[in-house]
Amino acid sequence: LVGVHLKGISIALKKQKAPETTTKTGFLSLADTKNLGNSHNASYYGQIGFGKNPTTGEINWAPVVFDTGSSWLWVSTQGCQCDGATSGVYINLKDTDFDSSNQTIKLSYGSGQGEGVLGTMTIYLTEDVSFDHQYMVGMTQDSGFGSSYASGIFGLSHKAGSDGYATLIDNLYAGGQIERKLFTVSLRDESEQSLITIGEVVHTNVAAGEQFSYVDLNLVSYRQYYYSFVISEIHLGGGSTVTNHYAIADTGTSLLALPSDLAETFFADSAFSGCQVQDGLHVCECGGDFPTLSFTIGGFTYDVTSDAYMLPTQGYCLVGVQAFPTPGGLIILGDVFLRTVVAVFDLQNESIGFAPAVGYAGSDSDSNSGSGSGSGSGSGSGSDSDYDSDSFYY
Repeated sequence: LVGVHLKGISIALKKQKAPETTTKTGFLSLADTKNLGNSHNASYYGQIGFGKNPTTGEINWAPVVFDTGSSWLWVSTQGCQCDGATSGVYINLKDTDFDSSNQTIKLSYGSGQGEGVLGTMTIYLTEDVSFDHQYMVGMTQDSGFGSSYASGIFGLSHKAGSDGYATLIDNLYAGGQIERKLFTVSLRDESEQSLITIGEVVHTNVAAGEQFSYVDLNLVSYRQYYYSFVISEIHLGGGSTVTNHYAIADTGTSLLALPSDLAETFFADSAFSGCQVQDGLHVCECGGDFPTLSFTIGGFTYDVTSDAYMLPTQGYCLVGVQAFPTPGGLIILGDVFLRTVVAVFDLQNESIGFAPAVGYAGSDSDSNSGSGSGSGSGSGSGSDSDYDSDSFYY
């Protein structure tokens, strides 16, 4: 989510069987790769635990969005004046080891806002991996999140976005529970399995023969709150090209968001002439000859074809590209883009890496300055999901 950061990530934190590795108790490894839940390709979420019930000894699990566009960890609490997560899960802070600071924290995202009480408690990623005295917010009221399945947000960005309080990733690394302060994300179509691995670079779902290409993050000014970097070249279709534009990669944003001037150029393509605009989204007949968006990042070009950004609904297709006001005119590479790649978010080296995902292809811009060769078969029109503008998060 753009935080204003918000987005839905369905991550049902379940262990995925993986190659055996040597581990120590409470140490995250490849064997702890998590399966992510997927809500209609609009949000990805997973379960994390908020303390243990002192009576039963059971962990209080709740579904939360895993969001690279924000930094705070929060969960809706029992008695919250909230829109209401469709999961129906609320955490009773009395059934946890929550230690309140009596300080109110107000949070704002692209899709909503809320406020709650800052405090610490034990947070569980798995039954065996936890961190004591993690700062988080027990949300007492919110609005704008009513259609979300998740009961909260797990912010995965820098601690600058959480007022300097160490994030869970910071603490896992400082405590020696992960060897590297990074994580790998593979978002897939609803019919496939999405994954997140904390502390490891993994190649699951990377296209055959492809490697990660990295680019340094730019964390100056407001960009310090995001995974922000420079896109060296953007092809918007119709021969229109933009160079050296800042962007962020945000798992909490459902669509691909462009500043208004770039969106206007993109939608000027004649293929969109027969489309209607509803709630700021273009609705078109499916199957037309729609343009390809191409992004050159770190010397490699990634294509987002219409197969990736046309989202079927009720016999039509919503275009998963939208004009959206962002800080400093940032491009938000949300889930529409992230489904075409596997991404490594490297906090330790302040960089981000992408590799084309299975079903997609790209090109080395040093050897081929044109757009990539892949048509993209893994996402978009292959889904049976019906989309609604109220289901998208920013």
